[in-house]
Amino acid sequence: MATDTRDGTALVARDGALDLTGASSLPKELSAPSALTVSLRVLVLARQSPQLRVLPEALRALTALELLDVRGNLLETLPAWVLRERTGLAVLAEGNPLHLELPAAGESSQLFEDASFPADARALFRDGATEWAGHVPADSVRWLRPHELCPDGDARLIVRGTESADVVQGCLGSCWFLSAVAVVAMRGGLAERTFALAAVEGAPAGQLTVQLWKEGRWRRVTIDDRLPCDADGSLLYARSAEPTELWVSLLEKAYAKAHGSYEALISGFADYALRDLTGGAPQRLRFGGGGDEAALWQQLRGWAAEGAPIGCAFSLSALPAAAADAADGARATGRELLSKSGLLRGHAYAVEAAREVAGRRLVRLRNPWGYGEWRGAWSDGSKEWTAELLQELGHTDAEDGSFWMEVSDFAREFNTLYTARRFPDGWGRRAVRGEWAGAGAAGCPRAAGWRRNPCVRLVLREAAEVYIVVSQRDARICAAGLQPPPPAAAADGAKARGPSIGFVVLSAADVDAVRRAGGAPRPEQLAVRGTPLRAEREVASDREVRLGAGAYALVPFTFAAGEAGAFEVEVFCSAPA
Repeated sequence: MATDTRDGTALVARDGALDLTGASSLPKELSAPSALTVSLRVLVLARQSPQLRVLPEALRALTALELLDVRGNLLETLPAWVLRERTGLAVLAEGNPLHLELPAAGESSQLFEDASFPADARALFRDGATEWAGHVPADSVRWLRPHELCPDGDARLIVRGTESADVVQGCLGSCWFLSAVAVVAMRGGLAERTFALAAVEGAPAGQLTVQLWKEGRWRRVTIDDRLPCDADGSLLYARSAEPTELWVSLLEKAYAKAHGSYEALISGFADYALRDLTGGAPQRLRFGGGGDEAALWQQLRGWAAEGAPIGCAFSLSALPAAAADAADGARATGRELLSKSGLLRGHAYAVEAAREVAGRRLVRLRNPWGYGEWRGAWSDGSKEWTAELLQELGHTDAEDGSFWMEVSDFAREFNTLYTARRFPDGWGRRAVRGEWAGAGAAGCPRAAGWRRNPCVRLVLREAAEVYIVVSQRDARICAAGLQPPPPAAAADGAKARGPSIGFVVLSAADVDAVRRAGGAPRPEQLAVRGTPLRAEREVASDREVRLGAGAYALVPFTFAAGEAGAFEVEVFCSAPA
């Protein structure tokens, strides 16, 4: 990697069908850069610990890894895309790093304490002191370890694998994060992958290290195992439905530390959390008013077939303020709105399944609260259910937060789908970083000097489908003081926003045409664009776009000129790399 010191744009070259190169302005000629070979690296923790051994047959040809529990039972088969993207994987045959080792009598004083995320108000609250409305006083919070929460000695990180029903929300407004946790957990291996580094040999007792995808790479977050509880010793925030299982609470703590405090997790977008947990490419689909149910169903089924985690919400931010206030006679419930149907507006749900049964298209959802369900057709105890359908769909009439509804009702009651895409084997990912600075922070195409924005050169050696993501600094992390904020970023937690960002992609021929004509490109000249222009962490193309062989210019921009900041461009491509 090299850096163009004139405008700070990172220059990256990769061999294969797709090349990316940074440039300081729209290029007249787009030539292929020199190639650098990038090799595959997979870190297998088992090689570092005498308690574990590698399964050679799982590594043969690097097409899949199998995760086994201590008894040799299959926990998960990890496909090739995991091998390409993920590090820190433990392949277990002997030993069990997912077991929380409880201290012997008299050893509690030797347990690890994380001074960077201390067990006091500094970890709880955004300003390190002031509790939010309705929260218990900080001086009444007890910080308990696993052996104190489970004095019988039966505390475990994971009990019988992970599933969406494990996840129960506490008094923290982190449903966006927990709905993502629930939907990823049901696909198996989330906690096994996230906590793989918990078994690092020589780590002190009471320490856990997890992996989160932040700022374009896997990052390690180390915590101690002290958890905030009320005066009675009950967990304040997220917990598992199984009282002796602690992975949900500990993962939420690591995520809170990554963003500066527990309070920083109040309110957010499920696709942000899905990306942070999986490293997948974020995609958000807006719909509403019934819309095209067939297209919505096709999208749901397509993502489900990919194995992509899916979340949904009725997003109030997608509505005019007056409509949000009056939506369906809803009444206020904190920051969310409870509708007559039993569903919450402004609340994130996990999509667990999409099934076509007896001529009906049905969607199964889960409320991370563990209660509060849909009251319409196909709800618990409704007339649509028969004994045969209950058995076929594995449904039980219980107030557990899980429910089914028909896709026509789903299309009416929700308006947003979220996912983190994992593209099929054979797709490649290329990334380049840069910044908007000085004259290079030139604003959107309507601005007079927009062509001075940094430009990324794409070269396709053959026709291919591409999916593009442009991201900026995580304003939630910036607001916590963990990164310097961009000048335009708001400074207040959940409302933290960077500038509105977008991008356009033009072919080489259209680059010349735009240069000759001046001004903004016409809509028909845009091969791809990131829409809508949003003040969010990431903006992506709304779907995969097929581009012909040739050279293209990708121009990331902020809405207003003068909004400086760093960005990353990711291009996912179906052509072989």
